[in-house]
Amino acid sequence: MRYLSLLVLLAACTDQGPFVPAGAIPWNPPSALVDSLWAATETCSGLEGDSRPIQWYIVPVARFDTPLGEAMGMWDGDRSIYLAEPNYPTHQPWPFVVQHEMLHALLHSGAHPAVFDTCHLR
Repeated sequence: MRYLSLLVLLAACTDQGPFVPAGAIPWNPPSALVDSLWAATETCSGLEGDSRPIQWYIVPVARFDTPLGEAMGMWDGDRSIYLAEPNYPTHQPWPFVVQHEMLHALLHSGAHPAVFDTCHLR
């Protein structure tokens, strides 16, 4: 089941943006939480970037439709990250989903190069 969930997650990573999932609601996540996860993602990837321009959204469903399939999270190829609501903030795999999408933002790509393995985010 975990592998199916990961396949669903990975299917949604796109740099084709912009795409807005149905029902997406703007969200201001706790900055300490974002800063912590962003720093951990920078450290493991060896990349640097600024999380401040990212626009965050919650989608009030367990999984949402994207151009590439159903997902729990999505980086839109621009500056937006969408997260399925039931995954926020302490439910697993919420930190995994957030860091996975953050890594796409740091890479500026919807691809899944080896760094996803290095950071255990595939």
